[in-house]
Amino acid sequence: MFISHIYGAFQTIRKTDAILQLAALAGDFLLFRAFSAAGSLENTEVVSLLATALNNLVTGELMQMTVTPAQRCRES
Repeated sequence: MFISHIYGAFQTIRKTDAILQLAALAGDFLLFRAFSAAGSLENTEVVSLLATALNNLVTGELMQMTVTPAQRCRES
């Protein structure tokens, strides 16, 4: 009985992991499409703004990865 609960929880985790991976791929695809569309406009300002926004997004994500939950609580 206990094993079936563990197995069920494991299957739920695997499904959640697969959904997160799919969401990440979908986000990457949409980002690629946005950059492709911006490139076809032949407007360097638009591409520059997208690149700046992406740089800020990635920098923020990396900053979150380097801060522990305890540090986040102290800063709030």
